[in-house]
Amino acid sequence: MGQLQERTVTLENGQRLSYTLDRGKRKNLYICIKEGRVLVKLPEHCEAARAEEFLRLKSGWIIKNLQKPRTLDAGFTGFGEGDSIFLAGRRFFISLVRSDRYFKPFFENDTLKISVNNGYTEDYVKAQAERAAEEKATEIILERVGYLTSATGLYPASVCVKRLKSSWGRCSSDRKISINLNTAYLDMECIDYVIIHELCHLVHMNHSRDFWNLVGRYCPEWKRIREKMRK
Repeated sequence: MGQLQERTVTLENGQRLSYTLDRGKRKNLYICIKEGRVLVKLPEHCEAARAEEFLRLKSGWIIKNLQKPRTLDAGFTGFGEGDSIFLAGRRFFISLVRSDRYFKPFFENDTLKISVNNGYTEDYVKAQAERAAEEKATEIILERVGYLTSATGLYPASVCVKRLKSSWGRCSSDRKISINLNTAYLDMECIDYVIIHELCHLVHMNHSRDFWNLVGRYCPEWKRIREKMRK
């Protein structure tokens, strides 16, 4: 990995695009998208303007890929007895409980319990498991938001957890923060980093040196964590 810079560019349609510029020893310029983030790999002798030209040229492809929906299946190994879901660094195993009466799926210890009858289908289990996972993911993220706002003293006007197409989190100019529901499928240090990142935007609405210094105050390992999230 070469020298990383957080930058923005205005595309032909007027849209502002945030991207990471990775300048290093390589022959070619290319773009990749990982977890909703745009990474431009640039030969070390090239000017940053070359990257911006390339981003504008490929803007249609970039926007199309950023808009691809992320599925909630990502954290599951499957939807049968003994399959599992990974949430906040912890694995929960699916347990299908035969019952004549329906009950709402719930987490207990390291198990996600789902009621089934003799005629159940995998689609039914999938729907029940995803519903429970969404509720659990929201609970986990909001719990960490509560802890980290208190720890940092940075308080947003509001926080919501929802599916975001092209980012892990967002902070608006009116101090409203959104956290991607899929963040809960990462481990806890990644969840905390995403939340801290957005909280720090309450102070700096950019990716300046002052912004990253503030992120580093509350999350000293942010560079390592961010790199892990891009793999």
